[in-house]
Amino acid sequence: MKLHRKLIFEILAYTEARATNGLEIPLPELQDYTQHETVNHVKLCEEAGYIDTYTIDHKMPSSILRLTWQGHMELERMRTEGSGS
Repeated sequence: MKLHRKLIFEILAYTEARATNGLEIPLPELQDYTQHETVNHVKLCEEAGYIDTYTIDHKMPSSILRLTWQGHMELERMRTEGSGS
């Protein structure tokens, strides 16, 4: 599967906008990407240390818990560089 930088940006921005006090955030449904692409990119974000996720079956995330410090820094870098456009 191809890495979509814009999708990574959208997942991080989505997580930032919906951050709560420990409540699970549903996985995003984004128009330009399939659910399969989105779930795989959420997993990539988790592996990169950008987000923490909740996983039921120990394979693919079922929801997002929070944006990590590293995730906040990456989101800011992407905004500065214009990677989200």
